[in-house]
Amino acid sequence: MNRELLSLIPAGVVLLVMACAASTPATPTQAPVPSPTALQLPTPAPSPTFVPATEPSPSPTVSGPDLDALGTAAAIEAATSAAASAISSSETATAQIATVTAETNLTATAEVEERFATIEAFQREAEARSTSIAATIAAAPTPTPIPTATPLPPAVQTTFQGHGTSVVGPLNLTAGLLHIEASHGGNGNFIVDLVTGHGEELLVNEIGTWSGSVIQAVHPSSFIAARPGQAWINVRADGSWTIRVKERLPHTERNFTGNGSGTAAYYFLDLRQGTVFVNATHSGQGNFIVELYGINGNAWELLFNEIGQFSGQTAHTVSAGVATIDPGLYAVAVKADGNWTLAIN
Repeated sequence: MNRELLSLIPAGVVLLVMACAASTPATPTQAPVPSPTALQLPTPAPSPTFVPATEPSPSPTVSGPDLDALGTAAAIEAATSAAASAISSSETATAQIATVTAETNLTATAEVEERFATIEAFQREAEARSTSIAATIAAAPTPTPIPTATPLPPAVQTTFQGHGTSVVGPLNLTAGLLHIEASHGGNGNFIVDLVTGHGEELLVNEIGTWSGSVIQAVHPSSFIAARPGQAWINVRADGSWTIRVKERLPHTERNFTGNGSGTAAYYFLDLRQGTVFVNATHSGQGNFIVELYGINGNAWELLFNEIGQFSGQTAHTVSAGVATIDPGLYAVAVKADGNWTLAIN
């Protein structure tokens, strides 16, 4: 028995093999064959004497402990061979597992490294974009806040009626705008002035039958406005007339599109920062004037000042600054003697 090989067999395998050998039934011992007894056959003639043949020496038999030792040795030899085969198979499987594990680890490591590289690239790109956005924001000019429209109180309306030349009032003027509607049924001059303690403002100057509306600014320091305080209306006419004075206009719009004939004033227009485009036509023979009046009475813009028939377009900048229209609310006023159209957007 190879002791070095036996030393490689785990103790548990050896014990199992010995147990199997111990449980193997012992081979029964051969009993010696008795020599046959000489038989005397009765014959008339005397029989020759039978000499028993020399019994061959019995083959040596193995019994008892020797037989057990041989069986155990064979079992151990078989177990050793099986163990050696198992060890060889185990070593082969271990080598294969190690190879597969190494290949798997290499593949997984490559995938992880690739994903980390992708994540790092995304992070670098995000940081670059953040830096670019921050630089753009830092370099951008601070936008001018767009003024919001102030809710208007209900319009205060005062109506005067008369015939011929007269003075009506008083009115208590406050800063802002007056919307004045007037009509005349005579054939001569129809002139309406607003008179304050600081001067007079011409509202209407027409001849004959007429009706229309105009805007008058009221402001303590504007050169185009009447001063706040008490005021009267001076009327010169040769027929019956009606005058209505509204201290506020009740409506606002982002855009304005209108048409009419003669002189008229319209509701407030909400102008916001940017560019405003104005288109207009006029078919009359006299003046064609389009104006904007700021809601506070301190702003005035002339959009058109033409005579006779006209068709055209103009653009204006709406922005807080010099030589521009300030953002805010404006009233639109048209003075004309014929049909006209107007679009502001």
